Amino acid sequence: MKKQAIIFTLTYLLFGAAWIYYSDRLLEVFPPEQRSQMQLAKGLLFVCITGAILFLMLKYFYTEQKKRIVQLEANKAELAESARRYELLFTRSPLPKMIFDTTTLRFLDVNRQAVRHYGYSREQFLQMTIKDIRPEEDRSKLFEILKNRQYEVGYKGNSRHKKANGEIIYADVVSHSIDYNGQPARVVSATDVTERVKYIEAIEKQNQQLRDISWTQSHVVRAPLASLMGLVKLMNSKDMTEEEKEMVQKGILESAEKLDQIIKNIVKDADAGVSIMSGTNVA
Repeated sequence: MKKQAIIFTLTYLLFGAAWIYYSDRLLEVFPPEQRSQMQLAKGLLFVCITGAILFLMLKYFYTEQKKRIVQLEANKAELAESARRYELLFTRSPLPKMIFDTTTLRFLDVNRQAVRHYGYSREQFLQMTIKDIRPEEDRSKLFEILKNRQYEVGYKGNSRHKKANGEIIYADVVSHSIDYNGQPARVVSATDVTERVKYIEAIEKQNQQLRDISWTQSHVVRAPLASLMGLVKLMNSKDMTEEEKEMVQKGILESAEKLDQIIKNIVKDADAGVSIMSGTNVA
C-alpha cells in the first residue's frame, strides 16, 4: 500500500511538471493578446485533469482498503472457527490429549481430561516432558520410537504411563505432527486400557491353570487310578489268602485317598481360576 502511494505521488508530480513546461511552451505559439485567455483555459484544464486523477486515485485506495477490511474480517472469522474447532477437538475431548515440542519433548498444552486422569495440574504438565510420564525402565523404548522415521508421519501403539500418584497404567496412544504457534509439535491422544490388559492377563493365567489341570488329569490321576484298577482285578482272584485280601483292601484304600486328594486339588485350582475372572472387569 505504501509503495503504491509513492508511485501515485511521483506520477502526479511528473505529470504536473510536464504539464507546466509543455503548456507554457505551447502558449508562445499564440499571439500575446490571446495568451491570457489561453492561460486561463490551461489552468481550468489542469484542474479538471488533476481532479479526475485524484478521483481515480481515491477510488482505487478506497476499493483496496475495503478489500483489506473484508480480508481481515474473513481472517478473523477463520481464526474464530479454528479456535472453536480446537476447543471441541482438543480442550473438550473426552480423551486425555497432550501437545509436546518435538525438539525438547516438553509439553506445550494439555486438555482438561489429561489433568483429570493423570492427576498433574496443568502448570505441572507444562514443566514436564513426555519422559516424565513414562516409567524409567520404559524410556529407552520411548527414544527408539522417537528415532523411527515412520513416527514422523504418524504413530499408533501402546505404552505404559505413570500418574501423579505413582500408579502405572496401560494406554493406547495415537499421535501425529502439527504446527503449534509456528513450531513443530505433536498432538497425542491416550486411551486408558489398563482394565482390558488386566482382563487379558487374567484370561492367560486362567488358561495356564486349565492347562495345568489338564496335565494333572492326564498324568497325576492316572497313577493312583491304574493302581486302583489293578488291585480291583486282584480282588476277583479266587486263589488269594485272607492276608493277601487285607493287603489288597489296604492298597485300594490308599489309592482311593490319593485320588480323592488329587481331585480336591484340581477343584481348588479351578475355583482359584474362577475367582480371578470374577474379580476382573473389562474397561
